[in-house]
Amino acid sequence: MDKDYALLVMEMRIETAEQNQFASSLQREIRGMMKTMEEDLRPGIDAAHAAWKTSLANLQKHLEPLKKADDMIKTKVGDYLARERQKAEAERRRLLAEAEAKARADREARAQAALAAAQAAQEERDDLTAALALDEATQIEAEVIMPVVDLSAAKVVKAAGQSVRIDWDFEVADFAKLPDQYKIADDKKIRAVVKAMKGVIEIPGVRIYSKQIVSQRS
Repeated sequence: MDKDYALLVMEMRIETAEQNQFASSLQREIRGMMKTMEEDLRPGIDAAHAAWKTSLANLQKHLEPLKKADDMIKTKVGDYLARERQKAEAERRRLLAEAEAKARADREARAQAALAAAQAAQEERDDLTAALALDEATQIEAEVIMPVVDLSAAKVVKAAGQSVRIDWDFEVADFAKLPDQYKIADDKKIRAVVKAMKGVIEIPGVRIYSKQIVSQRS
């Protein structure tokens, strides 16, 4: 029906009084049909809209306390995992220090053994063996300490479905100390550098820090 009227109007020519009269009549007819359709269909549309608004309000009413509880759990879990991460990091440092001390002691013992062998060879007037032993002692003392350590105990145990990512952010601690390129730029530039470097950067006047973002799969 709408398409027929549109086609009729497209082909219409108003060049005479009669054609103008026909156009006016057609327009009244179209407007009458529009009013009838509005009166017939608008109540149903308004009722559906009102029902939608009521349903949406009911949904929000039920979701709000659940979302609040979810946010509270997320905060508490984040605090717990942050503490566990600190403990794990402390344990990691302890294990590394312990392994490094053990490796250092082992290197010292091997160097002392080589020196003792050199001294024994010198007493036996075995200059070649003594020189080789002294060279070995020198090489041992120059070794870079490479501690072997099992860090499996120094890790954070997360619940099933939990994941944690570290997000780096910043706040300007002293604007006067900011380099000129950051004073002109907005936060977006500084944040991009901080995120890209994952905190391994120092910007004068900026305090860089990390925060945990915890997610839970359904």
